[in-house]
Amino acid sequence: MNKTKLLVFGTKVPNTENIILTLNKTRVPASRHTKFIGTIIDCKLSWKEHISSVCSKISRRNGVLNNPKYFLPQSTLLLLYSSLIFPHVNYNLLLWGNAKKRLLTVHSFAAKRAVLDICNVSFTHHTGPLFKSLSILSVFDLYKYHLGVFMHNFIHNKLPKCYSNFYVQNRHYHDCDTRKKHLLTIPYSRTCLTKSRIRHSGAVLWTSLHDHVKHCISL
Repeated sequence: MNKTKLLVFGTKVPNTENIILTLNKTRVPASRHTKFIGTIIDCKLSWKEHISSVCSKISRRNGVLNNPKYFLPQSTLLLLYSSLIFPHVNYNLLLWGNAKKRLLTVHSFAAKRAVLDICNVSFTHHTGPLFKSLSILSVFDLYKYHLGVFMHNFIHNKLPKCYSNFYVQNRHYHDCDTRKKHLLTIPYSRTCLTKSRIRHSGAVLWTSLHDHVKHCISL
């Protein structure tokens, strides 16, 4: 079966019915989203389809925690969370974790349900202290963690060569001996979309860290 698909990217996607692409005399069907290595990529790179898919998987697995929460210890429930739910939350998060906040909020609600089941509390309970007590990161904090790891690897030249010029320091733009000459230059971003990109958000996150964290060699 031919699974090749035509995916056209852009904020305003043209009518794909008018685009004809053939491969070995077989027309390649057009699609607005496709799955690649377990990640659903849509034509607008909004990650809406992927987040919806992850939320569905988490919701189905939440039942595994809901039923035995009355007789299994919390340590066992945490083990179930780590094996059944966390991999779906964590997989490729650096790629789709910069989606719109309203989409990530829906995803966060699905993960919060699991935390409520682990702690065996009502759905109206505030989940912030629960995440902290269980040493579990929310999807927002987990994305910052992955972004921080990415930036640490960049600073210490542990990324592939294609990322060697991904960020630049302020000293490359001027010769003045200022206090911020060794900081990364934050690219100008006019829209919320460009601010969410890793080139901008990574520089902002790394600049906001304390010096003793940025100078730490150990990851």
